[in-house]
Amino acid sequence: MSGSPTLLDGPIPEQGRPRFDWWREEVLDRFLPLDVTAVDASRFTARISDVTIGDMAVVGIDADPQHVRRGRREVARSEGGDWYLLVQEAGSAVVHAGDRSVEMSPGDVVVLDTAQPYVLDFPAHFRQTCVVIPRAWLDTSTDRRHGAALPRDAPATRAMRDLCQVVARHGPDLPVATSRHLIEAMVDVCRAALTPVSPTSLRESRLQALLHVIGVGSADPGFAPAAAAREMSLSIRYVHELLKPTGRSFGEHVRDVRLDRAVRMLTTPAMGDVTIAEIAYRAGFSDVSTFNRAVHQRYRTTPSAIRSRARTASSTAPHA
Repeated sequence: MSGSPTLLDGPIPEQGRPRFDWWREEVLDRFLPLDVTAVDASRFTARISDVTIGDMAVVGIDADPQHVRRGRREVARSEGGDWYLLVQEAGSAVVHAGDRSVEMSPGDVVVLDTAQPYVLDFPAHFRQTCVVIPRAWLDTSTDRRHGAALPRDAPATRAMRDLCQVVARHGPDLPVATSRHLIEAMVDVCRAALTPVSPTSLRESRLQALLHVIGVGSADPGFAPAAAAREMSLSIRYVHELLKPTGRSFGEHVRDVRLDRAVRMLTTPAMGDVTIAEIAYRAGFSDVSTFNRAVHQRYRTTPSAIRSRARTASSTAPHA
């Protein structure tokens, strides 16, 4: 890798021309041919910066809502095609690439093959970092990852986000040799994140994270979808959408986790002196009546009967 880090930063100038025209030129200057349109070009504001080292670049974008399209015509106008790693810093984005559609929130990382068409929708003001990696630097086995989201909490993904921030914020002030090492480390991490093709999609990963949040939050009697949405930086609507494939609603998931927790306590000998009402509260139920109804609905019995059977089974079990 060669070349010195450079930073281009500043608000888009007016100079008698529409601001969005300037923005479009700045974007095209740093990226491959694109069709860029603003949601509201008359009041458009944006900021762009880039750190370039050799053939690799880290481009930071802070901009108003817009629609970005790279269709077959734009692809045909450029040779080859780099890899883009999109790191969402703030706001949201929707990526359409091939047969994939991914909704990005802060912390998500999505891979784009610029030799193939794609569409990016930014519905509100956003911040995003784009890591531009020459195609030859990555194994060709990654070709099928176009539009794929990297597993959000995977070590390689976290390392990618951290390295990206270091290069974007400090690259211009670092010695060239240090910047090169950072970029090389980023490419190595990128290979590690891309090469193992994980069947876990972004949606599946978020579902598992949501179920974990429900498992922890359900201990609070006041736990509601809004709390889970805040914890995961998602909308309440999207929380409900994530749970649809499970066949159970948010409330049903919460109830079932609380019931499982309560039954474990009812059948634990060491908790034999804890009242039914206290177990209901510790499990996350707001009152003992709601708890009793939930137990009867699932087990067709009462909490006291569950505890009694557990005591009987424990007393009659053979002892070593």
